[in-house]
Amino acid sequence: MSNFLTRIFRSDSAPAATRRDTASSSSSFLLPGGVQQGWSNPYSGLGVPGLDPTAQLQYCGGTIPSPPMVDRLWTFDWLAARIIEMLPTVALVRGFEIDLGGDGTPDATDATPELLAAFNALNYTERFKRGVLFEAVCGGNAHGGSVMLLGYKNGSPLSPLDPDQQAGGITFLDLFLQHELRVIKRYSDPASPLFGMPEIYEVVANLSSGYPHPRTGQMFHASRAIRFGGNALRVPNTAIPVNDVTGSSSQPEIGISCLTPILSVLGQYGLAWAAVSNMMQDASVGWMKIAGLVDALAEKDHEIITDRLSALQQTKGIHKMLFLDADNNEEYGRTEVSLTDVPQILVQYYTAVAAAANCPARILFSTPPQGLNASSGNESDLKQLYNNANHFRQTDIGPKLEMILTGLNGGSRVKVSWPSLWESSEGESATTRTAHANADKVYFDMGYSAGQVGKARAAGTVIEATGEEPEDTRDDVAGAGAPEVPPPGASPSKAGASKAGSAGRAGKSQVKK
Repeated sequence: MSNFLTRIFRSDSAPAATRRDTASSSSSFLLPGGVQQGWSNPYSGLGVPGLDPTAQLQYCGGTIPSPPMVDRLWTFDWLAARIIEMLPTVALVRGFEIDLGGDGTPDATDATPELLAAFNALNYTERFKRGVLFEAVCGGNAHGGSVMLLGYKNGSPLSPLDPDQQAGGITFLDLFLQHELRVIKRYSDPASPLFGMPEIYEVVANLSSGYPHPRTGQMFHASRAIRFGGNALRVPNTAIPVNDVTGSSSQPEIGISCLTPILSVLGQYGLAWAAVSNMMQDASVGWMKIAGLVDALAEKDHEIITDRLSALQQTKGIHKMLFLDADNNEEYGRTEVSLTDVPQILVQYYTAVAAAANCPARILFSTPPQGLNASSGNESDLKQLYNNANHFRQTDIGPKLEMILTGLNGGSRVKVSWPSLWESSEGESATTRTAHANADKVYFDMGYSAGQVGKARAAGTVIEATGEEPEDTRDDVAGAGAPEVPPPGASPSKAGASKAGSAGRAGKSQVKK
């Protein structure tokens, strides 16, 4: 690398870079007014003084991101925000259905709308416009854990919750991120399954966010709260440093941010786009041959060179042309930079980020499917995302939502069922109905009655999965509609005689012909 094009690189344990909030720079290269762009030779002083920001970015790997860093990424980085909110958004986008009896069948009783209205009134408030439940799930993902306080009407917040206190219902829902809480007491009974878990929480001032929580100083029992986790901390009690500007190095209580294992890939993705931006700006680089440049540098006569460059810049800005000295063989030209392989390189970064986020790249980056198998590939990506979201709401969101609804219902158990995430088109629905009708006809021809087939269809299953036997035998099915044959010595019925007579007359007419 030539001295005239010198970059100052700084790095730590990882070569990748995150966004501007994790970057560091050398202030000695800053111009008045905060100008940070340009090239400069630190030895000769020639060139445009300033700083190339992409060369100064550094990523400090091996640390847990601090709450302020997570908040900045969540607020200003669209990709980090999408990674945090993607799965909760898909899981909750179609709502839910409730079962007041707990038998697994959604209800449509008069009490159902009232319970849903009560939940919506507590869930959507002025502080939580997107819903306390949604913010709790996203906050748990982003910060590694969050705790939702269920404000029961009866009993002290410090007392364990009992059924009598549940009967009074819930008056409010509130949310705390895990760094806004401090554990005052833990369960100390070794025979308890909750041994070592927090029993009493205290709300502490979160000075790193710039404002304290409205409930700072309040204490409450853990049985009156629900914990939402992020990624598991798989190396506990090892004093992992927390990248916290406040100087705190405490271990997280619930988990770590979902962005922790993705930060390095996000940094590489951001650095790649920053490099492409610089390449676009430098896609056409101008060069110039100046007579006597080496001699002027040797004699440290920089004023002549500076005046010459200033005159060239001024004439180019005014006349859109350059005036060169023909006697001194001055030349000016441009060198074009090829960007042919850049799109393919960026695709690899797309793939890496999508794989790290466990989300299909087409959905994470909102890119349309391309190629001959675009339709089938897009469908498989959606199925993957929907399967992940369905598992997430069945194992994580569902049980916690049932706890909230049960508290709203006075302690009576409430079950939650989730509608399918897949929305079929009109053509797909018509094809499905035709396939069901053909299958039902096959079952009917096998001897199953219409009642058996309809009962299985209403239960969402197929007749062979019910274990029922056909109500009619194969002989009955095969002989359905055949003429009745009277036993020997018995006179045929009126209908049988009519059919026999018709058959006889038909046979005689064929013989005459």
